[in-house]
Amino acid sequence: MNQDLIDILMLDIPSPESQMMGFLEIAGKAHSENVNSNVYAYFLDSANESGCSDLFYQALMDLILEKLPVNKDPDKLGLEDYRVYREYASENGNRIDIVLDDPANEQAIIIENKIYHIPINPFDDYWAAFSYPEDQKVGVLLTLHPTPLDGSLAEHFVNITHQEWVNRIQSMGLPSGLDTRHYIYLNDFFHTIEELSKSDTMNEQAEFFFKHHKKILNAIACRDQAIQYLQDQIETAAQGLEGGWMSDLKRDGFRYIQFNSPVEDIYYTVYFKDLLEGEKKITIILDTWKQAHALRDEFMALLKEDGRYDSFQPGWNNSARSSHLIAENIEIEEAEQLNGLDSAITALINTRFEGIRRELNEYMLSKGLKLSN
Repeated sequence: MNQDLIDILMLDIPSPESQMMGFLEIAGKAHSENVNSNVYAYFLDSANESGCSDLFYQALMDLILEKLPVNKDPDKLGLEDYRVYREYASENGNRIDIVLDDPANEQAIIIENKIYHIPINPFDDYWAAFSYPEDQKVGVLLTLHPTPLDGSLAEHFVNITHQEWVNRIQSMGLPSGLDTRHYIYLNDFFHTIEELSKSDTMNEQAEFFFKHHKKILNAIACRDQAIQYLQDQIETAAQGLEGGWMSDLKRDGFRYIQFNSPVEDIYYTVYFKDLLEGEKKITIILDTWKQAHALRDEFMALLKEDGRYDSFQPGWNNSARSSHLIAENIEIEEAEQLNGLDSAITALINTRFEGIRRELNEYMLSKGLKLSN
């Protein structure tokens, strides 16, 4: 055996990390800056009665004051009665993601939210959207990862990461009277931020691959050889059946054994994906297609009359044009059993399936149907 394969088998290979799917992930909106901004704006706005507006604001303000540019006076910031705006329009028609505006005290927080996009927005125009004193407004560039600021951006904006804001909220503690609905929303959102924030951090599996990539690529090539061997064995088995041949359609983990030309509507699927994933079995399936599929219920009734149907596994796939009828496994206890697999496939088909396939073909002919289309 190749020494690289022996070496890789001796290593402690990390298991795949399971990722919990939150609502935003299920909806396909986890990466949406608009959706993300909507969540922040909702919980910042006291008008929504979420019970979290003070918490979100105070966590944000604490981070702003910690990162405030030297030209800013922290005593001049501290909004008292602010309104929350989404997509606030500047005089030039540019849109600011989130604005906290306290017009009575002439104070504002301007927030530009970034997830995967590069911050190339018209920040000077955003800044000019409010004609308040310079030290009574501040900009926030909200990003997944720390982003250096320079020039006029560094004079007016601070960079806060999503994870920093969420961490500060969590460390301050959610309100004790928070209702269940908002509690679920928040924790789901916090999970989404955590997953987004670590998306470019190499996990244990990725690190393992890059450390051992040559050996792993050899192992992948070994798997490819195993698949090729299974395909060759199925093709040999097909040639051992009268009129049989293996379809050249490429499928993930299975191949078809079909009959004659034009192709008959009753055929076999040899399913070996389970074997590749460690389940130690190969499944032979009698399949129906087109006209034969339309007779599926009648076929099943014929097999149930004398109890034959119950001696097989039931088919598990039934689509609009094709379906599994019956199935049976070849159990693989040891790898050595795969030597001469073609003979095992041919033997199982001949002893258990071929009589039924031919009987069903005869039934189709008795209905005045052709065996193929």
